[in-house]
Amino acid sequence: MKTTIFLIVLFYFNAIEGQNKWDKPNYKQIKKDCSNIKSNFYYDSLFARYLRADTNINLDEKRHLYYGFQFTKKYSPYGEGGHFNDSLRSVMKLNELTSLDYRNVSIYCDSLLVGDPMNLKYLSMQANVFRKMGDSSRYSITKFKLNSVIDAILSSGDGETEKSAYYVIAVAHEYSILKILGYEYAGKQSLIGTNDLLKIKENENNLKGIYFDVTSSLTFMENLFKKNK
Repeated sequence: MKTTIFLIVLFYFNAIEGQNKWDKPNYKQIKKDCSNIKSNFYYDSLFARYLRADTNINLDEKRHLYYGFQFTKKYSPYGEGGHFNDSLRSVMKLNELTSLDYRNVSIYCDSLLVGDPMNLKYLSMQANVFRKMGDSSRYSITKFKLNSVIDAILSSGDGETEKSAYYVIAVAHEYSILKILGYEYAGKQSLIGTNDLLKIKENENNLKGIYFDVTSSLTFMENLFKKNK
């Protein structure tokens, strides 16, 4: 499925369009909002709207949706794919996919997205499959989910400095965002404070790398260490 990358970029530019401002997420406030049943940001209600692709969700709600996920029981910054991930990789190695392969990719992605519902890679793969299958309804829903996550991340910074890092709640999202922006990973990563710096190959913007704030991942691992100590 070599066309997947092209489709990802297409989605990303659709999401980027019109975004000129960014604002760091306030995790303490987001957690408070998402736990308030009377709030428009109450997480169960917000997530239900996400699943049914409610196009009335605004940017602030998308930010609460994405960043609020880290406060749910399902959250893991590294995901848990198991044999579904292995099965998906096996299919993706094929040069040509049959209609059965497309259906299988959709099924594997569905299973993976249950525990990792905002994984940009899986959402993009699934959207591509629905497009190939001519399933316009599920394609639109999945594209909406994909763009909602992208909108939230891109609203948090520009990634060019430590102070303007993109905020992400999962490690895998860093590499997907590089593709969003049209950059190619140079194979080197450094942790600087709470920022992950991914080195990128030569580009027209003359950037050496893109910064990602990984406070969510670090906090999760710290709490996990304390729990198992």
